[in-house]
Amino acid sequence: MEPSRHPASQSDTGVLGGRLSAAPDGLAVLLAFALLAATGGVGWAGQGRQTATPAGETIRYTSGSAQIETYIVRPNAQGARPAVIIVHDDLGLNDAIRNIAQIFARAGFVAFAPNLASRGAAQLPPASGTQGAGTLNRLGLSPTQTVTDLVAAFRFLQQDAAVDKSKISAIGLGWGGYRVWKMAEQLPALHRGVVFYGVTPTDDEIARVATPVLGHYAQYDFVLTASVLKTKKQMGEKFTYYIYPTARGFFGGGSAGSALDIAALAGEVDLYALEADKKNERVTPGKGDARPARLALERTLAFLRN
Repeated sequence: MEPSRHPASQSDTGVLGGRLSAAPDGLAVLLAFALLAATGGVGWAGQGRQTATPAGETIRYTSGSAQIETYIVRPNAQGARPAVIIVHDDLGLNDAIRNIAQIFARAGFVAFAPNLASRGAAQLPPASGTQGAGTLNRLGLSPTQTVTDLVAAFRFLQQDAAVDKSKISAIGLGWGGYRVWKMAEQLPALHRGVVFYGVTPTDDEIARVATPVLGHYAQYDFVLTASVLKTKKQMGEKFTYYIYPTARGFFGGGSAGSALDIAALAGEVDLYALEADKKNERVTPGKGDARPARLALERTLAFLRN
């Protein structure tokens, strides 16, 4: 049973000892698996269970003078649905991200995963995901342009009759996390923002964010995780974060260790952290542990559905 949670307006520390796969796209794969397990194919609250896998398709939307490729999956349900823009990491739109989109659609969302590399002349292969970190940066994609393309994705969904315009959210993985922050800064109508680590914008940029944001961070990803307390102090109730003990950057690598220092910094003691610390849980290197991802995705679903 999950420990009692504090209200979404308060900071918290998420746990479950162990780590995720250290493979470059291991987080995305495990997130897809974890979300499937967490949802069990359950649709939007009150809409019943969806058993059939929704059909996905590749379309293009306009951003300035460019046509941006995107993978869209619609839930098997009638009426206007909430939507989520899935912003890939720096490996691009690969099969793992497409799987995540499929699973969000099974959970009742219109899942919209833009291929931000599709703007440039030098594009990633369709099934990319093994080139290594920084691949998109080497293509020369500017942060400003990618954010502009994501804002255009939001505007595109606003015109979709099958989308609930009041519930369009965005989720960013790593490289995509910063871009979700920028979307939240520029789009007051964005329903929710969720970041799986990623760089946090400047104080001035954060001050302009009106959208509630949920952040998932790894204890041993020191550079990125160190910013959460400052962000929480600045944003207050608009920012909820969880730190996953024993996890390194990308929720991968590292061995089990104490999570008590992080819990103390957050002003709380998490029973899961205490239990994991007592057991000193470890996992076989390379095989990963889906439990932190599952917990993170359960929290993400609850946050988006609020």
